[in-house]
Amino acid sequence: MRNSAGVVTVSGDGQRVLLRRPTSTEGYADGWTHAKGGADAGESPAQAAVREALEELGAVVELREQIPGSWAGDYTETVYFLARFDGAFVLPDAETAEVRWFGWDAAALAIAGGTSPRAMARDLAVLALARAMGAL
Repeated sequence: MRNSAGVVTVSGDGQRVLLRRPTSTEGYADGWTHAKGGADAGESPAQAAVREALEELGAVVELREQIPGSWAGDYTETVYFLARFDGAFVLPDAETAEVRWFGWDAAALAIAGGTSPRAMARDLAVLALARAMGAL
């Protein structure tokens, strides 16, 4: 299992969540999701989470705290961090078709529109935990 890290990226006021829709050409497109990916050699989970937010959301973030738990995928074990958007955007990489802000309830509905039950359950659980943590 490869280590992976992701972020639930929240607006400065704590009212919105930034989600991404992967491109269909990546072979794992599944509706709206959080930024996440494998850690590069020598990278801590926190460093990987910040990098993934930049690459997949185009967002510069400040990590707040780790979300409790970890989630097993087919090839990875993923930990997530609650992160605050610091106001800086760059263009996301080619793995991302679209990035959009959602209110908490709308984010849950967007995630629930995916096609992978496992991915939806993971992303909804992480979203609920982030919301319960006070979202910053």
